[in-house]
Amino acid sequence: MDNNTLYPGSFHQYRDERMVDKHLKRQKLIKNQLPMTNLVELNDEYKIELMVPGISREEIMLEIKDHLLTIRILKKNKHQHPKQSYQMHEFDSECKDRIISLPKNASGEFVCAELHEGILHVHLKKANQASSHLHTHVAVY
Repeated sequence: MDNNTLYPGSFHQYRDERMVDKHLKRQKLIKNQLPMTNLVELNDEYKIELMVPGISREEIMLEIKDHLLTIRILKKNKHQHPKQSYQMHEFDSECKDRIISLPKNASGEFVCAELHEGILHVHLKKANQASSHLHTHVAVY
C-alpha cells in the first residue's frame, strides 16, 4: 500500500460511466416503486404484504380486475401553513400506486385485507381452477 494516498483501502474505479448511470437509475426505479411488496404462496392462499408506514386504512384503495391487484394510496399532508407564501409546494399530498399481477388460480371472490403496524396484509384464497374475469373492490380492516 502506498503511504501517500488519502484512502487507506483499495479503490476500484468503475470501468465505464454507463455502468454507474445504469446502477443509479435502477436504484431510483426501485426506490420509487413504493409500496414495497412481498407475495407469498401458502398451501391454500396467497399472502401479499405491502409496507405502508404512516398510512391509515382510509387512505388505501384496493381493486381486483382481470387478475391484477391495484393498490392506491392517497395521503393528505396534515401539516398546512396557510400564512406562508410558497414558491413551490409539492408535499401537500402523496399518491402512490402499485399493480400486482396475480397468479391465475388466485380467487378474487374471497379477499381479506388488514392493516397492522404499517404493513398491509392481503389474503387471496386459491381456486381449484382459473378464476373468471372478476372486478371487485376490497375494504381494508
